[in-house]
Amino acid sequence: MIGQLLYRLRLQGNKLCFRFFGRPFCWMMLKLTAPVRRSRRQRFERYPMPPESVCVAFFRRGLGDALYLSALWPHIRQAFPKARLQLATFEASLLLFDGLPGVDSRIGCPDFHRAGPRGLVAFMRPALRMRTADSFDLCFDISPTLDAPSAVWCRVACRGLVAGVGGLFKQLFFDVPVDIDWTKPFFEAMAQPLKAMGIPASPPSFFIPPETSLNGLLPEDVQQGAAIVIAPGGRKQAMGIRDEAWRFTHFAELAAALLKRGYRVVLVGAEYDRAYVASFDPHPNLFDLTGKTSVRQLFTVVRKARIVLCNNSGLLHLAAVLEVPTVSYASPEQNLMRWAPYPAHPRHMVLQARDGVPVSAEKFLAAVLRRLQPSA
Repeated sequence: MIGQLLYRLRLQGNKLCFRFFGRPFCWMMLKLTAPVRRSRRQRFERYPMPPESVCVAFFRRGLGDALYLSALWPHIRQAFPKARLQLATFEASLLLFDGLPGVDSRIGCPDFHRAGPRGLVAFMRPALRMRTADSFDLCFDISPTLDAPSAVWCRVACRGLVAGVGGLFKQLFFDVPVDIDWTKPFFEAMAQPLKAMGIPASPPSFFIPPETSLNGLLPEDVQQGAAIVIAPGGRKQAMGIRDEAWRFTHFAELAAALLKRGYRVVLVGAEYDRAYVASFDPHPNLFDLTGKTSVRQLFTVVRKARIVLCNNSGLLHLAAVLEVPTVSYASPEQNLMRWAPYPAHPRHMVLQARDGVPVSAEKFLAAVLRRLQPSA
């Protein structure tokens, strides 16, 4: 409750301050600095040699975010076949990009969201090292958010051209600024800076690693029997923002109803989700893999699933990429144009509370059973 309240207060405070003070200042500064940005881009385009070093900055933490970046990477590599491509992201996210082809080097930075002012200073240190040692000719900030530190990082690390997407304040640090289109899916919003530089970003080409052994985490007959995969948690749950996620007690009711009907259920999630599975009653056909799988093993579990049931989280987008049917929950405030499964397909169903009417376990179960029918 306290975490949820602080999160809401911070969001509303930021919106009010920016609306009355920040927006007019940013508009004025963008107009004043437009000639400088235009001159930098013209100088970059007139330079006869293609860029030798290109950095893609993507300071997001989720599995779904990493999947979307992997879909853009082949297009970036095709646009700069001889350049040294470097990926800058949070240290905790480096593992998500393990094995991504076409990455020449990876730069890990501390997460500035979690450590206050000291964390922000530590976040900027790699950018300072890159500027003094081996700066970039071109840098993309493809994080379509309002967080300015990623834009500052790119501006500090890159002596050349910086293209990025973000809010008005972020755009002050870009030579090629792109405003966020909140009506587009998240993947297409990420691709906007590339398109602004003439780089086609479609169709998406997702990086899907090969199947990995589960090392006995699941019995062989369960793997072959296409179990139902449930992910009851998510990062918003861990932050205490429970109204943006379907309550884990509801998932426990849903799992119990499916087990009663003879289905096999596999629980998955991150280490911070382990506290939520305590509300699930033990059952011979219930298999708890929460916090026990690597990222590649999670790919294998979801790939073999009959259907995935979850909140609007990274696992939903993983299932969409692997073409596994899903039923998911979205809070009333979530923008489905932005966060719905991508690519869109009838195999995915999103349940969203409307007009104050919550999504009950019975409604969720009915949607799942319809999807499990052979004709669905």
